[in-house]
Amino acid sequence: MLQADFDSVADARLRFVERRPGGTRAVLASANLQGLDLAQRNLREADFTGANLFGARLAAVDLERATLFCAVLRECDLRHANLKGADLRGAVFRGAKLAHARFAKANIRSLPLQGDQLQNTDLTGAGFVAGQFARALRDDLS
Repeated sequence: MLQADFDSVADARLRFVERRPGGTRAVLASANLQGLDLAQRNLREADFTGANLFGARLAAVDLERATLFCAVLRECDLRHANLKGADLRGAVFRGAKLAHARFAKANIRSLPLQGDQLQNTDLTGAGFVAGQFARALRDDLS
């Protein structure tokens, strides 16, 4: 997908939220969004199931209650992103920048990251498989 195509989807989503004509939900399941700029967008409840967001710029994006099931978020800039209540099961975050991101009540299940990637993140009430988060912290401390 090209940046202009994504911008059209995001604009239609904004019209949907504002209940204006031509608005639609943001359904980007299986989309190739590699390297695109999604920063500072309101994409609450958007569907990114299986999407490829490798290297995308997502700084300060609002993805509250979004579905990112099995999404590729490798090397993404997610600093200051809001992922509260998001479905992140099976999402891949390797190399992602997550400082100050909010994962409160997100459904993560596993987070195979180094502790330094989690600096100043909010993980309040996030669902993890036992041991994954502890292992990331332990690895960072050794």
